[in-house]
Amino acid sequence: MKLSMICENIKELQSQLIKQYGLEQLWLNEKPDYIEVNYIKVPKDKRKSGIGTAVIKEIQKYAQDSGKKIILLANPEKRKKSSLNRFYNNLGFKRKRSTDYSLPSHTHTWDNI
Repeated sequence: MKLSMICENIKELQSQLIKQYGLEQLWLNEKPDYIEVNYIKVPKDKRKSGIGTAVIKEIQKYAQDSGKKIILLANPEKRKKSSLNRFYNNLGFKRKRSTDYSLPSHTHTWDNI
């Protein structure tokens, strides 16, 4: 069973995803109209194993079930910007250039609700 189906709120989902996938960090917030993904850190020895994809898909399922879009505030590590863009684009996110200067320049959105 998908975690997103059994979690009643975003903090519960966050806790379960950290535990299940052994994430170093995951920061999620739920707003009235969207889910905000602030930070995901997969341990270096577990990268390229599908964990990041699985985590994002769980968050997408939760968002879809909640009728909300996702705002992903990416803050890529040095020299990782293009690979991070590809990763999120492959998962259906679109890079958003915004006039809201409070958002980082690397903001992505997903709204398949």
